[in-house]
Amino acid sequence: MTRPIVKCTRADWANILIGLWVIVSPFALGFARNSGLRWDNITVGVAVVLLTFAAGKVPLVRGAIVLLGGWLLISPLILGFSSTIVSWNNLVMGLLIVIGTILAESMPPMDVSPVNSVK
Repeated sequence: MTRPIVKCTRADWANILIGLWVIVSPFALGFARNSGLRWDNITVGVAVVLLTFAAGKVPLVRGAIVLLGGWLLISPLILGFSSTIVSWNNLVMGLLIVIGTILAESMPPMDVSPVNSVK
């Protein structure tokens, strides 16, 4: 019996952690009062986390994650929020999401099979 290969890399786990930070960053960095930017970060963070879990089985999902990272880069400008900390947070997190997703796509899959599996 052959198992389907699920592509899961360390870069995927990094994207999950980055997505979780994007979710909590409005509260941790103090820009939760701006509801548009708060919900934008929460929505993008949740989408990155969920899509990263799905990306192991559906490779085209990684393109959507790259787009979300790109949106995170420009969202403070589009939403009209010019705080330095927000801009830098979203710039760095957006770049890390894009880079992490590209790395995840280019890396070979990890072997997630049990060490002592019975055949």
